[in-house]
Amino acid sequence: MKELKLSLENYLHEGVVKLEGVFSQNDIETLEMHLRDHIGVEKRGVVYEQDGVTVRGIHGIHLYHEFFSTLVKQEKLLGIVRKTLGDNCYVHQSKVNVKKKGVGEFWPWHQDFVFWHNNDHIEKEELVNIAIFLDDVDFISGPLWFIPNSHTQGNLCQNITLEAQPDKSWSNDVASALTFQVPIEEVDKQIQMNGVAPAIGKKGDVIVFHPQTIHGSPNNLGPTDRRLLILTYNKVSNVSKSLSSRPEFLCSPVTY
Repeated sequence: MKELKLSLENYLHEGVVKLEGVFSQNDIETLEMHLRDHIGVEKRGVVYEQDGVTVRGIHGIHLYHEFFSTLVKQEKLLGIVRKTLGDNCYVHQSKVNVKKKGVGEFWPWHQDFVFWHNNDHIEKEELVNIAIFLDDVDFISGPLWFIPNSHTQGNLCQNITLEAQPDKSWSNDVASALTFQVPIEEVDKQIQMNGVAPAIGKKGDVIVFHPQTIHGSPNNLGPTDRRLLILTYNKVSNVSKSLSSRPEFLCSPVTY
């Protein structure tokens, strides 16, 4: 098992880094307050676990709540974006993966870019994910696991559905039965070559990861939620030239 590097200087080589204490405890408490406010009034972009009751994810939050629309433009986030992508970027996708205590379900091994390329028609891998810990994360709470360096291998995912269905349905893009997954044989090969690293840490920490970095997470077996606010930034020059049929909470319009 490996540990995640703690500097953005390692991002290009590793494809994933951890930045500790980017947000203060007060920052997270304020964020949580606005998240509760959002959940109380907004149902667009909310998806559920297989039980149909437990919230699995909240998507497009920066589109529907002023606080989060402002948050994504904070310098502490844009500074990370500039170092990884450069200037002139926008938020392609925002979501809170809730991973409720005791019942939050797994995410299979996958890469993100294949979804944005096949479904949203984004041509290049010029995006970056910034994941903000809203809770302390330990091994029992279903942390994300990453395979460092796997972002250099190109697309390793396969469509596990019976037939290819780009632009037909988005529900499996946010479920435990993801449309595109990395076959376990390939996962084993990549782990043998590169090792595997857990994203554990304290609320306020941040994980920065490449759209081709292989990652997944197990069920949350712990007594606390494992909420992650994940913001995906894309270069304006890389915006899709074709319309996606997915809803805006998965494929956001360009905003500044």
